[in-house]
Amino acid sequence: MLSEGGLSVDALTTRKHPVRHSRYLNRHIPFDGDADFIEALRRALTTGKYDCLLCIDEPARDLLFAHRSDPEFQPYLPFAEDSELFEAVKDKSRFYSWCAQHDIPTPQTTEVTTYEAAHEEASKMGYPIVLKAPAGSGGTGVFLIQNAEELRAQIESGEIGSLWLIQEFISGPVGSTTFAARHGEVFAHCSSEKYLSLGDGLGPSAVRRFNPDPQLGEIAQQIATAGGITGITGFDWMEISVGHFVVIDPHLGRGTTTAVLSPLAGVSIGKGMASALNGGSAEPAQNNSNKIVWTMPQSIELTFQGQLFNALRKANPLRKDVSIFWSAPGEWKLLCVLYAEYLLGQTRIRLGRILKK
Repeated sequence: MLSEGGLSVDALTTRKHPVRHSRYLNRHIPFDGDADFIEALRRALTTGKYDCLLCIDEPARDLLFAHRSDPEFQPYLPFAEDSELFEAVKDKSRFYSWCAQHDIPTPQTTEVTTYEAAHEEASKMGYPIVLKAPAGSGGTGVFLIQNAEELRAQIESGEIGSLWLIQEFISGPVGSTTFAARHGEVFAHCSSEKYLSLGDGLGPSAVRRFNPDPQLGEIAQQIATAGGITGITGFDWMEISVGHFVVIDPHLGRGTTTAVLSPLAGVSIGKGMASALNGGSAEPAQNNSNKIVWTMPQSIELTFQGQLFNALRKANPLRKDVSIFWSAPGEWKLLCVLYAEYLLGQTRIRLGRILKK
């Protein structure tokens, strides 16, 4: 995605990470353990050869944030050193407060610490409600609660600690927006919504549908401006009514898995990042298409969860508006390694469950 924009990319990963097989990678820099990650990153950045640092996942982002006062890292931070976002991106309650300060739309949300307070707020909102842990992503720590009995059972289980968020339930589509920005200016953005999700419907998506609504681009610019954001990042949203959206979760300071799908919507996040770094112009908005895309390897999980036939009924790949994203062009080696590891891991999990029985 980044090399498509003409950028040369080095990757700092664990020693056996599959990305080392990518044909688009300029250099693989391996590390062993958290302490080695910081030292390897410091050595790389002090060479002065890099224009931008992108954290792809939360562990890398959190390690960088923990050392953000180091002078070697400061030119590469996604926000100003004193930004509230360093803490808000890991705490949904603080993130919602930050959004309120900048008039960014979010669902009605209340922080509670007891069942009694939770039930009182849930009763005001009206069941069903969404119960959330302050931290978590990918659907973890998120529960759809239908009544007071379910609320009490979930809270007393201790699964999400002693601080919870009670949030209004919205039945509209759930999606995410990815954008590339520099110093608060957005150079490319792409939005898509969950079409088929794993697990109970609150987990990661396996099949997505693009949503070209311009308001999502406006919200992306609003967030980027308020945070002075640099990098490729994004946020999750819900559509409360046609053309009206609220932000539900941040991915700020790290990449989003949907970024690689953007070329299928007629916009290149990679080219947008290149323009941001080189003083170019913004990419055109994504095309006016609601195309449906099977994402890999997540879609393979549909088979393990017994949802494959339902998925084929809803999004048959033979339809003109449906496609499958296997990998970037020519990435067959990386594709084979990645999927082999994924299938091996899933097989081990299921064999373990069988042996336990």
